[in-house]
Amino acid sequence: MSEKDFELYYEIGEKLREVRLEKSLTLAEVAVQLDIASKTLQRYECGERKIKVEALQKLASIYEFNYYNFVRDVRLDSIKKDYNIDLIYKDNKIQMLAESSSYPETKPLAFEDLREFITVNAKALSNDQKIELIKILSQ
Repeated sequence: MSEKDFELYYEIGEKLREVRLEKSLTLAEVAVQLDIASKTLQRYECGERKIKVEALQKLASIYEFNYYNFVRDVRLDSIKKDYNIDLIYKDNKIQMLAESSSYPETKPLAFEDLREFITVNAKALSNDQKIELIKILSQ
């Protein structure tokens, strides 16, 4: 496992652990619902093991959160960290600004515009294409 992969798995696991604790659930209780060993769930939460999409979707159901929003938020956090990007709010839109950029001027990217484009155009995508898009965003 590369260092980059570990960081991503750690971030996912950390968020999953936070949600589990907020729900006042034990590792054992959740592991039973997932039909896995408590140690496996613990390894997911510590970032020591890659979590499968199916397991993450089951956890989303157990923890009552939207799977797609979770994946998007984790990916966005990773991008913000990797590229030293901050989110700003302007004119009721979320914009990303790079603090350190090789460009003479940092140009804002309207996240809401990108989200709207994907939402509108995702209707024309097949399920396989949607899964591939999720995988790309999860990298």
